[in-house]
Amino acid sequence: MSIAIWTETAVSADNAEVTASHAADSNTAHFITHLSASCNVTAVNVPVELRQGSTVLLRFRLMGAPLSRDFAHPIAIERGTAVSVVLAAPGVGVIGQVNIAGYSR
Repeated sequence: MSIAIWTETAVSADNAEVTASHAADSNTAHFITHLSASCNVTAVNVPVELRQGSTVLLRFRLMGAPLSRDFAHPIAIERGTAVSVVLAAPGVGVIGQVNIAGYSR
């Protein structure tokens, strides 16, 4: 069984939600090894979610500093399901960025 390593990145417009996602593939399952979120200026109490399809698996908050999480034990996503990291609209004059990394097999 082959393993495909991937990274997805997305940047928002001013005060807009931003989502980085890896598409579903009926023949593979995704495993999340890293996620991160940041803003171009200090943003406090901005929700960040890791989603399996539309289901929220984990919730974090930006609290004035970039968020970065590495998972020593990758988070398994159901076979045939998309995975995404979503940063809520961070406020007027603020641009957000999210990253998600993992592998599929």
